[in-house]
Amino acid sequence: MQGMPINLPESFSQNPQGAEIGLWPFAWGWWVLLTVSLIALVSLCFWLVARYKKRKALREALKTLGTLQNDADNILAQCNKIIKRVFISYFSPAHVASLHGASWTDFLKLQIKANKKSRFEALFQALDSGLYQRSGQQSIAIEIDVIQLTTKYLKQALPPGKKQLRNAEVSHD
Repeated sequence: MQGMPINLPESFSQNPQGAEIGLWPFAWGWWVLLTVSLIALVSLCFWLVARYKKRKALREALKTLGTLQNDADNILAQCNKIIKRVFISYFSPAHVASLHGASWTDFLKLQIKANKKSRFEALFQALDSGLYQRSGQQSIAIEIDVIQLTTKYLKQALPPGKKQLRNAEVSHD
């Protein structure tokens, strides 16, 4: 028995041409995976578009702040104008436009987390008192710091979350 060749049926010994294995129809598990993947991809696209639109005003403000680097004339007033404009685009225009002085800086302080307020205290003090001084009384080095502080502040404070928007609406009413 050991030396005898094994007789295989003819169907095994020949290499018959069977039907090709096609891609369709998938098994149900693949359909589920494909559906979940498509839903995730579409959701990601919607989220990215919404995030892009939500951050548009912030991007414009940061770009405008970048152009102020060369212009040293009345930087503080220009930074305040940019901050106010970008906050008007996120919050109630009537409420933000009516703020000035201490109420304006208090509003700005509310938009940032408590542990980060101390980083921007110089900006808040400059906005509270420095806006009403002559432009020649401030040195250029301080004004450049104001631009950098304003840029960092806007990146930290904006875009506002839903809770911040709700709190601003409640305080305005």
